[in-house]
Amino acid sequence: MPYDKILLFVLHVGRHLRATRQFEALLETAGKVLDPHGAEVWMPNETEYRLVYDGVYVRGMIAEPDYVLLSKAKKAPAKNRALLIEALAAGPSQRLLDLAKRYDVDLEALL
Repeated sequence: MPYDKILLFVLHVGRHLRATRQFEALLETAGKVLDPHGAEVWMPNETEYRLVYDGVYVRGMIAEPDYVLLSKAKKAPAKNRALLIEALAAGPSQRLLDLAKRYDVDLEALL
């Protein structure tokens, strides 16, 4: 998946299993799946999200790509190496470089 298409969809449904199942069904129609370990994903505290859906029980938000890339570089660099190299080759944003420095992530080590 191209790095600029990385989306982190945050689901705020609390303990509403029915809403989660409905969301999974919606994702399936789009050829996507809800990561069962999504709640374990580490994201920096200052992650910026863009609201894409605001319903009664569900709020859909997409994390800005720089924060997702930082998360992948910090927590699973080997698994995400190809994606991270693609992002770095395209020219990392100043925000990503600043985040990497703040969170002690050596982006050059990935190359």
